[in-house]
Amino acid sequence: MNPEIVDKVRAAGVVGAGGAGFPTHVKLQFEAEQVLANGASCEPLLNSDPYLLEAFPADVLDGLKTVMDVANAGIGTVCIKSKHRAAVASVEEKIRSEGHSRIRLAELEDFYPAGDEFILVNEVLGKIVPEGGIPLNVLAVVSNVESLLNVSRAMAGSPVTDRYLTVCGEVNQAIVCKVPIGTPANAVIDLAGGIKAWLDSGDEKNHIKETS
Repeated sequence: MNPEIVDKVRAAGVVGAGGAGFPTHVKLQFEAEQVLANGASCEPLLNSDPYLLEAFPADVLDGLKTVMDVANAGIGTVCIKSKHRAAVASVEEKIRSEGHSRIRLAELEDFYPAGDEFILVNEVLGKIVPEGGIPLNVLAVVSNVESLLNVSRAMAGSPVTDRYLTVCGEVNQAIVCKVPIGTPANAVIDLAGGIKAWLDSGDEKNHIKETS
């Protein structure tokens, strides 16, 4: 364990961005054999994690390497569903160009709930997390890719003040957006063009919007 890194991650307010909100600095206080970067969102319509892997692969890999070093883990694996081809290509290129010999990519099939950390550990590592246990029981650390992005930024002194969200369904334009933490839901819906009229068959293609 590296106390300086743990303190930076804690001070930056990095928590699990996959939904659980577990404090990331706690995971950094234990040793593990492998670290899994979870980019396989459970819900089939979520696109924020693939977007981050496509747009910021260097930062995500930097965060992954930081967690690997702190946990004394020999291998790091970026986990993503095969259907997200642009994200897969972006990560593969960055692993190759930066010579990350201890980092690999694992492609998953498109099923629910592939992003659940118990399922992920079993699919990628072939291990079963005991009932009532956590991945550390099988010497693995699982961290969402946005959490790893925030770990990288924490090392540069940047606190967590924003969150990436997928907005889809009955809105006029499905998007991935970056918004300040605490942004009201109606403001996020407005970014997606508002609620769609029932008879509107508008384009569902995802676009990226960032707001500060």
